[in-house]
Amino acid sequence: MIAEARMRPASAPAAAPRQPADNGSGLSEVRVGALKHAVAFGHRAKEQGMDGNVEALFRSPGWLAWAWSPRPHLGIIANASSRATDFLYGGLTWEWTFWDALFVDLGLGLSVHDGMLDNSKIAGKARFDRREFGCRALFRESLEFGYRFLERHSISLMWEHHSHASLCSEENEGIDNAGVRYGLRM
Repeated sequence: MIAEARMRPASAPAAAPRQPADNGSGLSEVRVGALKHAVAFGHRAKEQGMDGNVEALFRSPGWLAWAWSPRPHLGIIANASSRATDFLYGGLTWEWTFWDALFVDLGLGLSVHDGMLDNSKIAGKARFDRREFGCRALFRESLEFGYRFLERHSISLMWEHHSHASLCSEENEGIDNAGVRYGLRM
């Protein structure tokens, strides 16, 4: 009987995401950061510069429990240093926490941008310094590794990718951004 009291109930999830205490609003966390725009692996990127990033993460609604309780997110990426492509995005974030301080986030969703669709259609002149995205709406994936400290604060490294997965036109250069972010749980 004593052994039974120590056991976790069968209905408790093995690795449930930790949710912050309820503060009366749906806002769960705010993250801000600086990202390297158009990270290039082994070649010069068409677009360059640094991006500012702000993202709001919300508490997972109960109806998403079947999908391991991801948190909805909304964010913006603004390229202030070189007037390159800006993004507005939203989706879902899954978080796994290890040893109470380390976490990994996976984000999936959609984004819209103010970049070029087709470089050959710019007032009769081609611009080869801008990426071709092919359509205004893109898929967005992100991966983030972080460390949580003083209960509510975090620092993390993030990579993200925007692309249309060849669904709307031949132009699909996509883009990868990477950088560091600070998070504050509400």
